[in-house]
Amino acid sequence: MVLLIDDSRIDLKVNRTILEKGGVEAPILTFDLPEQGLDWILDHRSKLPNLLVLLDINMPLINGFQLIDTIQRHDPHLLDHVMLYLLTSSNDSEDYIKASQYTCIKGLIQKPLNLEKLKKLMHTHAKPQHNPFIG
Repeated sequence: MVLLIDDSRIDLKVNRTILEKGGVEAPILTFDLPEQGLDWILDHRSKLPNLLVLLDINMPLINGFQLIDTIQRHDPHLLDHVMLYLLTSSNDSEDYIKASQYTCIKGLIQKPLNLEKLKKLMHTHAKPQHNPFIG
């Protein structure tokens, strides 16, 4: 399963299209309110081991880092087996520094997401026999 959490509905639509064109066969859920994404993650803990999360950093009410902090306050190990990537349109080096301080963050992807970035991401996490996202 893939979760897209971004306050921009345009970015959500573009990213969903990139994932679909990139061959992602897993269900894709989108949330334009980070609180809804947070609720889904907390309510579906059993589905997290095969979960890819693409989380926008800069959102108005709760940013990506705050969302991660909230999840970790509920359960410090909940994101240990999630492929969590942050998405950003910013070139702020502080975002990269802060992201590196979280062990649950697998990487930071500069927007816009494209097929090349998606393939690199999937190749990084491909298992020899099975990748749960790409058929």
